[in-house]
Amino acid sequence: MRILFLKPLILAVVSFFFAQSFVSAEMTSFSRRMEMLLHSANYILCIDGGGTKTAVCLLDKQGRAQVLHWRGVQGSEIRLGASNVNTVGEVGVQRLLEQIAEIDVTLLTGGQVATSPQSIKSLMPQLGVIAGMSGHSSAENEPLLTTFFEAQGLPTGRTIVSGDAGLALNLVDGSGAVLIAGTGSICLGINGDQRYRSGGLGWVFGDEGSGYFIGKEAIRSALAYQLGEGVATSLTPVVGSFLKTEFGVDLPTALLPLYLEGKVRPTQVAKLAPSVFKEAVAGDVVSMQIVDRAARELGDLLAAVLEDINEEGSEVYLIGGVFVSDKQARFIEKMLDSPKAKAALQRLHPEIKKEALYSNPIEVLVRKYQNKQLAKAI
Repeated sequence: MRILFLKPLILAVVSFFFAQSFVSAEMTSFSRRMEMLLHSANYILCIDGGGTKTAVCLLDKQGRAQVLHWRGVQGSEIRLGASNVNTVGEVGVQRLLEQIAEIDVTLLTGGQVATSPQSIKSLMPQLGVIAGMSGHSSAENEPLLTTFFEAQGLPTGRTIVSGDAGLALNLVDGSGAVLIAGTGSICLGINGDQRYRSGGLGWVFGDEGSGYFIGKEAIRSALAYQLGEGVATSLTPVVGSFLKTEFGVDLPTALLPLYLEGKVRPTQVAKLAPSVFKEAVAGDVVSMQIVDRAARELGDLLAAVLEDINEEGSEVYLIGGVFVSDKQARFIEKMLDSPKAKAALQRLHPEIKKEALYSNPIEVLVRKYQNKQLAKAI
């Protein structure tokens, strides 16, 4: 059991320090690589890989989203399963990449249907790929994704792969930060040549305010009530039903041995987060307390980076499923109103940007660089 518990500890520590070393180099070369990619490819395949889901979209040179088809679902974006190699392994990532290659596309020209559906694999010679993958560094991810796509026919040199937070930091013009709260959480900042980081230590040591954090606190509350140490909450039957469906156990106490045996994944626990938000909206006091605590934790992450940046008017991009909830406006307001965040905001007056909440953040990033190229051409 001790070895099983130490494994996630080691992964979390190694991931943190390795990520620190590559962020600066990644930022330095990104603009040049992005310009080359946009110049050489007719379409850009955008992959936003997370601990719970992976969002995929395809843009043409004008930033128009193409129509994707996958197992009866049609739209500008297709969502597949998790792609964090720490949780699904290389085999899981490989399987997900195979699914992406099998997605069908209807190419559009000027808003009109131009072709019959064809697979992404058949379009590889025309594509460029940009992927932000949660929980990993470029050095770990790029060979896996690059090898796969080039084997499918993608021309050499048309792949950009990075950790999701490091890639999203390229959204910032000048000084600013990105705060990501999905299955896990992290805040990165930039000011000139300086890079800053808060959080991102993984589910063992960190992930403050994340979907995993919210789900874990819900289970903790149900466990406390079961042991006679907590208060009544509507989360108790919700958690009970969740545990039965997800782990095949009836009571929170029965989950403890599974945790110790390494049989509980953060992505599983994070699935509870939407239910906690739902119960909070319905007025459950315990759920509201959990949501408010998560907001404060994220506010502290953001405040730490803003204080390091120490620049008035910096941009702050909010990214991740935790922000897109039933109580989104109140949640963000609560986060920004936490004591540390409030002090930083009052002193530095950052600009809070939410556009990456409603679209694939990689898609937002690609469109931003496409617009820069168009502006240069005028």
